[in-house]
Amino acid sequence: MALIKEKRIHRFSDGDLIELTISISGSMRMHLADLMSFGISQADIDALLALSEDYMRVIKDKESRLDIYSASDNRDKLKENIKEEIRMMAIRCRLKWGNGSTQEKSLGIKGMAGFTDENLFFTANLVHSAMSENLSELSVYGLTQEILDNFENMIKSYEEAMILQKNLLNARETNTNIRIKMSNELYSQIQKYADLGKKVFFMTNEAKYNDFIIHPKRYVKKKEKNIAEVSEKILVE
Repeated sequence: MALIKEKRIHRFSDGDLIELTISISGSMRMHLADLMSFGISQADIDALLALSEDYMRVIKDKESRLDIYSASDNRDKLKENIKEEIRMMAIRCRLKWGNGSTQEKSLGIKGMAGFTDENLFFTANLVHSAMSENLSELSVYGLTQEILDNFENMIKSYEEAMILQKNLLNARETNTNIRIKMSNELYSQIQKYADLGKKVFFMTNEAKYNDFIIHPKRYVKKKEKNIAEVSEKILVE
């Protein structure tokens, strides 16, 4: 079953969202005496900051990316080793039965350079089986049981590497969804408290009202700068 991808409900970057959390929680703490009459408590502030800390741990987690890189690198190395071993097996077939022989063609290695992981895994097993059946005839060309055993172990390691890499990629997609979901939850909380603060101070205190604006000038300026850069690029082109 395909994973349903979460979508952000805001346009803030991870860093900007953390800044907003700090800003709004600071405003809530500073004006808590006024807000307590409207159901806000220190516990609400602590919960918002705790959610923010959980979110920071998720966005700072680089281990999954390193694991994926390591797994992919290991799989690719095994892939090349298996291709080289298959080429050696094919050479033994040519030495025994000649180029383009039925035995060589039965290995199914034509176009091996473009094989997917699954195709190469299937072909490697096929080659191992064929070579095992012809061990006695190919021993004069250097084929031994030890070579076949090492090749079999290499194929098993390749299969394990493929599975690990796919599992890590799936886990990364799941973690990305978790990060987006947490981002949306954090933004919803920020928006809720910002809206409440603005409503409380709308008619009474402009300075306090401004403390709860979740789109400060620095974000607007950043957005305007990006728009200006894009516009300038379009005019130049």
